Amino acid sequence: SAFPFGINGLVVYEEGKLIASNSGAGTIVHVDLVTGEATNVEIIEGDVGGADGLLFSKGRLYLITGTAIDVLESDDGWKKATVAGSINIDQSASGETATTATWGGTDEEIYVSFVRFGDLFGEVGANADQSLIAKVTLTGEIPSIPTLPTITPDTASLGQLTETYRVPAKYPEGIAYDRANNRLLLGSLTSNSIVSLNP
Repeated sequence: SAFPFGINGLVVYEEGKLIASNSGAGTIVHVDLVTGEATNVEIIEGDVGGADGLLFSKGRLYLITGTAIDVLESDDGWKKATVAGSINIDQSASGETATTATWGGTDEEIYVSFVRFGDLFGEVGANADQSLIAKVTLTGEIPSIPTLPTITPDTASLGQLTETYRVPAKYPEGIAYDRANNRLLLGSLTSNSIVSLNP
């Protein structure tokens, strides 16, 4: 069944142009902010079901999909896109689902926040006060893969999960990196507080 969500991740990739993920529908939407026209991006190779957070850099769209960061490319202004690679960040064995992300100190570092949705929706019990944040380091070019399998961290040429942290933020859905002060900022789904930490 579909996720109980609609538009989730948003990224403005150039002036007047926005890309959004619709987690429930499993689609990526391109929006012209000047005309208001919204069209689904046709995924011609690969799958983007359940995409949440989005990042954009150097012509590539990075989708946080719960267990991976999928990297999309387009050569026609985001009418069509191809899943060019994937970075495995699967933490589902411990009940953690990757949701949102931010660039770190450089455009080669991505910090990903994880939420235990089972706990949040009352399926498991109270979520721990310590939540998971992962640092992913981009390491190279997108590999040429004919069938586009998920790339595991030990063989990834695109990037890999390099560190994980437990942080004092419950359900950290909002995440940003303050480069001027070299700190990560986390907002919680269940409180009005922002946690600051130096990774």
